[in-house]
Amino acid sequence: MPDGTAGPQPAPAMSTAQAYELNLKLMYDQQCRRLEELDSLFDQQLAASKTAFDKLVTDSQSAANLALLNAVNNSDLLAKQAIRHADLAASNQLIEQETEAEASTADIVVTLQSLQTAMEGIAAAMQAVAANMATGRPPANTTGAAPASS
Repeated sequence: MPDGTAGPQPAPAMSTAQAYELNLKLMYDQQCRRLEELDSLFDQQLAASKTAFDKLVTDSQSAANLALLNAVNNSDLLAKQAIRHADLAASNQLIEQETEAEASTADIVVTLQSLQTAMEGIAAAMQAVAANMATGRPPANTTGAAPASS
């Protein structure tokens, strides 16, 4: 250079072995960066999957708790109805002594039929909840109230 400083120097001559070694190092560094990126992506996907799984477990627990609550409410209502039937049967026995056997048998049959119908309803509700849980659909009754009779 005219000012006396050294200008750009030409690249030193490099042997084939040196070029090969530098190329290997460059490829290794690139692969390490890609591996780090993949690790980061894997960690993000794992966190998203865990979140989705936790939500699925929570939803399943909620559906099971709701089904249990519905079954308990139905059982409670049926027990109260059975007690009413028993009270009616007892009062009928006091009023009409000659029809004692027929009245109590009829009340027992009615009560057993009511219980059987209710148990079938509970079983159907439990099957529906299990089917909803298997398909991922939300439960049909999300209020927790006993189903209305039609």
